[in-house]
Amino acid sequence: MINKFIKEFKQILATPQKIVLIPHFNPDGDAMGSSIALQIFLRKLGHDSVVTVPNDCPEVLLWMPGMENVLNYYHNGIEVIHRIINADMIVALDLNSLERMEKLAPVVQQSKAKIAMIDHHHDPENFADLMYSSPKESSTCEMIYKLIEALNIELIDQDIATCLYTGILTDTGSFAYSSTSATTHFIVHQLLKTNINVGEIHQKIYNQHSLGRVQLLGKALSTLQRVQDLPVVYIYLTQKDLNEFGYKKGDTNGFVNYGLTIADVELSVFFIEDAKSKKIKISFRSKNYFSTQQFASNHFSGGGHFHASGGQYKGSMKEAIKHFMKCIKHVSSEFS
Repeated sequence: MINKFIKEFKQILATPQKIVLIPHFNPDGDAMGSSIALQIFLRKLGHDSVVTVPNDCPEVLLWMPGMENVLNYYHNGIEVIHRIINADMIVALDLNSLERMEKLAPVVQQSKAKIAMIDHHHDPENFADLMYSSPKESSTCEMIYKLIEALNIELIDQDIATCLYTGILTDTGSFAYSSTSATTHFIVHQLLKTNINVGEIHQKIYNQHSLGRVQLLGKALSTLQRVQDLPVVYIYLTQKDLNEFGYKKGDTNGFVNYGLTIADVELSVFFIEDAKSKKIKISFRSKNYFSTQQFASNHFSGGGHFHASGGQYKGSMKEAIKHFMKCIKHVSSEFS
């Protein structure tokens, strides 16, 4: 698939293009890393490229090189819409559905631009003219590296390498997830040749949290419950909890993983209330054999990867947990 994509992508880039790159709503390290890295690369090739995000990025990512050039729909709505409507090409990154662009989705649909999709999630929707979909990859950043490698690897500089490394680091759980491959480590090896500061990157992502965030983690862990007779645990945070500890976007990233530190636990689940949308957002993480992607897709209108997925429930926290308990008991045989 990558060879066909590269051929078509290269043909489009043969003449100067106005290109808009769009990651998913609530962008994470992989979404922003892949988008900014590709933007820098495209500008080096002489194209007018810009990253537009549907909403705010987590504070722990604001240090990334090139972040100052990102346009946020919440703060630059008119310019973002103008860019999308007048684009020659739109590149959707780290998302498999237009819905994941939230309010930018209808704007993209109005544009006459060619749409390219680069993503590593399962079950991509057929919304793009060019598709590079590869769920086996550790991250979209790994895919962007391969794309740049095929087009002009000599243009990878320290800024591009920093963005790509950030996305790979965060989406592999610091190289702990099963999606981490020999190829992943080889790519990191190549990125290190640009003299990126891996210690500083790790420090900025994982060790720059506010006191409120740490207190919020304590609150979440205090709710931890184990599902009777199953290797499953869950934690939750209400809107009241978020307000009490001054929650900011990105503060709860990684909370769900703490459940997996328990020796015999296979599945960890995190419920977080969003009073504005009247929904409960849910994160699922597993260690070995349980498909969070299938479970989230079947029961919580979600999806993602085998070991890491997300979903949602329309209703109260109590109702969401009750529904989860019913669903997890229904698939209890998968844990035997």
